[in-house]
Amino acid sequence: MENKDLTLVVNTLKEHGYKLTSPRKQIVEYMISTHSHPTAEMIHREVKNLPVSTIYNTLEILIKLHLVIEIDNKNDDKTHYDYFGTPHYHVVCTNCGKIVDAEQFDFSKLPESAEKETGYQVTGVSIEVFGLCPDCQKLKDK
Repeated sequence: MENKDLTLVVNTLKEHGYKLTSPRKQIVEYMISTHSHPTAEMIHREVKNLPVSTIYNTLEILIKLHLVIEIDNKNDDKTHYDYFGTPHYHVVCTNCGKIVDAEQFDFSKLPESAEKETGYQVTGVSIEVFGLCPDCQKLKDK
């Protein structure tokens, strides 16, 4: 886990009147370190001895502060979560539901373009690209 990410979370929480309690720290450290796009239930299995309600409440705060985003993989009817301290995008397999981070695309001008075209004040961007992952493509070809 990178210190800059934990520092960002601590500072953001503090700026909005929240404390980094021990349970929140456990959840934040897990979210920063994982790339598995977990559900709340998966987080509960990995972060031991915390009530599910604490996990959901912490996720709600982190989402509100734009530190975590929700992802619907359109496959398992569950909400997946991802640490979003550094904005990135997701590619989701429409067959198996696998979610991978895509960090090499440059969508940096998108918010500015959207504001210019619509007059909206853009407060966030979430992009999900859907398709078949390499494993599902191989299965399809058989």
